Amino acid sequence: MESVTRATCSVIIASLTLAWGGFAGATASVDPAEALIAQGVRARMKEQPGEALDLFQKAHALSPTPRNLAQMGLAEVALRRWLDAETHLGAALAEHDTLWIENRRNKQALELALASARSHIGSVSIVGQLGTDVIVNGKATGRLPLSGPIRLAEGTVRIEGTAPGHRPSAIQIEIVGGGRDTVAMDVGLAVPPLLPQVLVTEDEPQPGSSTTWKTWTGAALLAASAAGLATGAIWLSLDGRRSCRPSAGGQCEWL
Repeated sequence: MESVTRATCSVIIASLTLAWGGFAGATASVDPAEALIAQGVRARMKEQPGEALDLFQKAHALSPTPRNLAQMGLAEVALRRWLDAETHLGAALAEHDTLWIENRRNKQALELALASARSHIGSVSIVGQLGTDVIVNGKATGRLPLSGPIRLAEGTVRIEGTAPGHRPSAIQIEIVGGGRDTVAMDVGLAVPPLLPQVLVTEDEPQPGSSTTWKTWTGAALLAASAAGLATGAIWLSLDGRRSCRPSAGGQCEWL
């Protein structure tokens, strides 16, 4: 496919360069836009499509014409900027009031370039929950439901979906030129936030807490137990004492 694309670009460049020749030479000296176009054609012939595209864009800013759009599209084909090339070549061919575009040789070359660009573009239909925002390769694309499939250049593409109150979803797919795919964005419900918890330490019991109730109950039971033990000891002493009778010295004589 790469060799075919290069061959196609070479044929188109050769065809359109010949068609451009005499016209550019006659007008470049007086028209700044034409001078830029002539420089861009020479840069493209030297296989410098980036420089050529910059010159064509400047020319189009000075004098917007279908011919300038066509030149931009040709440079973009060489740079593999398929989507931009499709847009600019399609717009140029849609104009029927320009002699340069309507020239049979030029038109055939441009149609061939447009077909080459489209062979590297696929389409993706994205479905999912209504209101989901769609992001493709980091660029916001729209909100579901979209008006139609998205056209994307071949290669690896990352598609993300986000919606308020839902977890974001992301998927990575491989776009094939001329292919059609469907992607379902599955955004799940977000987990509700956890309620804040108040931690109570044993050293600082809070009023009304179960820790305070248990502490006071334990203290009362301990006091009651101590009192019971003391009472038992007294009764044991009384029950275990022997009776006595007074002796002649006034002391108790134990029986």
